Amino acid sequence: MKTREPDPRRKNKKRKIDDIVLSDEGDCATSSECWMASAKKAAKEAWLEWRQLYTSDTNRVFFKRGITYVDAITGSLYRDGRCLSSSKLKLGDIKRNQKGAAAILMAIKGDKNE
Repeated sequence: MKTREPDPRRKNKKRKIDDIVLSDEGDCATSSECWMASAKKAAKEAWLEWRQLYTSDTNRVFFKRGITYVDAITGSLYRDGRCLSSSKLKLGDIKRNQKGAAAILMAIKGDKNE
């Protein structure tokens, strides 16, 4: 009995917004886009290096791609101050703060790779 080979034209396309890969479970960034507290130090430093980081007045950390802001921890997406992932979340006042945001993220304790 022959088995069918998968059709190469039918690849699952990942949903994206401003080149941010979206989760299959909702309108938020995938976990691979977000901060991974359990990652090794070198991976964390590389993550920080390739993102424009912002902090809010409540010490939440965001990164920006295009015109979209992403909560670095939860993956919630924001445009024009409005959350695309939830009607209850607001972006609030944020400012570019690479060093401050990096310090906040690096202080989050991960599993065992610290």
